[in-house]
Amino acid sequence: MARGVSARERSARLAVKTDFLGAGFDRNCAIALRLHEAGFNFPYLLAGSPFPADRVVRDAATAQAGGLTLADEKAIAATGPALSEFLEIARHTPGLKELVVKISDLPPLTGWITGGTTGFLFDPPGMARLDGAPWALPGTTVYRAPFRYFLKGAPVMKGAFFFAAPRPPLLTCAGILALVIESPKHPEKALELRVLAARRQAN
Repeated sequence: MARGVSARERSARLAVKTDFLGAGFDRNCAIALRLHEAGFNFPYLLAGSPFPADRVVRDAATAQAGGLTLADEKAIAATGPALSEFLEIARHTPGLKELVVKISDLPPLTGWITGGTTGFLFDPPGMARLDGAPWALPGTTVYRAPFRYFLKGAPVMKGAFFFAAPRPPLLTCAGILALVIESPKHPEKALELRVLAARRQAN
């Protein structure tokens, strides 16, 4: 956008499923970092289709060796609905979908027919614990979670989420404080989303 030109403000209101958003992502990141620091590294993928049997067997053995508990597994499983609900909010944010499409490296037409997995691939070794001071939350633990997003087996974007605990007033954004995405092939094409303000609803 040219200097001196003001952007036209657009807004929208929508209902959200706070039960899903309340699952958040911070516990999942804490678990991934705990396993990584104990020497157990395995990227985890959020996708809408079952994993191959050999992948299930391999990851189950790693999870058991790493001391993954039932509560840990429930926290990891809850990430899927929380992320889906957040993406539904993003989908209804005016203008956002168009920007994401411009940044993404969409697969060729043949990929839509013969392509593979679609979903987020997170990288635990790249995760980090941060202080929430840059978001005016000093003393609050914020997790940086790098990811790649695949569409029909093709990497269409990469970036990082910044997660805090999904407590009010951050419940409606699942505790997501920021999201940075960029094109894998054209890093000059990038987008950063930040929570600028949040407030509790008056009783």
